[in-house]
Amino acid sequence: MLVATLAVSGALLEAGVRLTGMQPSSMGPPRFAMVSDPDLGFRLSPDAVWHVATSEVDFTVRTNRYGFRGGEWSVTAPSVLFLGSSETFGWGTEGEATFPAQIG
Repeated sequence: MLVATLAVSGALLEAGVRLTGMQPSSMGPPRFAMVSDPDLGFRLSPDAVWHVATSEVDFTVRTNRYGFRGGEWSVTAPSVLFLGSSETFGWGTEGEATFPAQIG
């Protein structure tokens, strides 16, 4: 029942967005900042740097040697792992201002 409710809600939201003429954001990692991944489809490139500047945001993204945003860390003993959407990624903020950087 929950899956059906979510599917119908998503379809109604999509229809509403299309009817209002809203366009999806074209902001996102540039193609050079992504590499193909057999499990995920794509992921951020290791050691990538790019700058985003629009009328709404102005920030720089840096990835570490593993392709994750932020500084270097040990794969064998991470203390905290954050999974999430653009909020977790910190879209629109500098790396040190993201909440994972503040906590970790």
